[in-house]
Amino acid sequence: MTIMKGFSEIVGVGLPTLAIVNREPKIPFRTAVELLTILCKTIPKLHLAIFGVEKDIDSFLQAAGNSQTATMVREGRVDIASIDAQQIQQRLSTTANKCLASKSVDRLIELGVTETVLEEIEDIANSDSPPGNAIEEDRARSRAERFLFDLLESHPETVGFFYLNQRLEFRHGTQWAEGDLVSPKLRLAIEIDGLYFHLSDEKAYRRDRRKDWEYQRNGYLVLRFLAEDILPDMEVILDTIMSAVAFRKNAAVS
Repeated sequence: MTIMKGFSEIVGVGLPTLAIVNREPKIPFRTAVELLTILCKTIPKLHLAIFGVEKDIDSFLQAAGNSQTATMVREGRVDIASIDAQQIQQRLSTTANKCLASKSVDRLIELGVTETVLEEIEDIANSDSPPGNAIEEDRARSRAERFLFDLLESHPETVGFFYLNQRLEFRHGTQWAEGDLVSPKLRLAIEIDGLYFHLSDEKAYRRDRRKDWEYQRNGYLVLRFLAEDILPDMEVILDTIMSAVAFRKNAAVS
């Protein structure tokens, strides 16, 4: 369970706010709600939001009956609309034939991805420039980075874990190192490598291997993917990341 600050865009600008994100399967939704109830009673002026999946919320409300906690959840519940399966299928019908495998489309339907993610898929698929090329006025350095970050933000197992182009606590050469997508909590880094900058010559290859060593000796697990594979191999990439996340979570527990 993670408590996050700064959700003023949800409840109002300038208000003191907290959001409780229940993403640990071992922690029941009821526990998160009880924490929220205690905070509400202790600090009445504090605006709170708790995020949960529909089945967990419904199960809690059914079991809790007409208790005060259940009433708070029931009256304060806001269902966030998602794009339905048919809409996703229609939007990706052309894109899927071009660069998305059918299994990847099924995975996106299962996740119930956001409009932003769908637009990014269409942008990458229809663009004449490689997905690893730089983009302007964005925290991400490429469309591939931005797409993967937003995809992970739409996944319940990884929402809130990763940061774009995060400055790290060690140096790479003469400068502070940065990772494309970094989870400081899990000590997990994801690098999205474009063909030109990362695989154009022996110098680029050696530079990345030195950075991988710096990652390893500072306790990070690093995953590298080609930007050009971000759509064609989306299913494999997502499975690899989920496996790495589970591995790091289990390592932290043990």
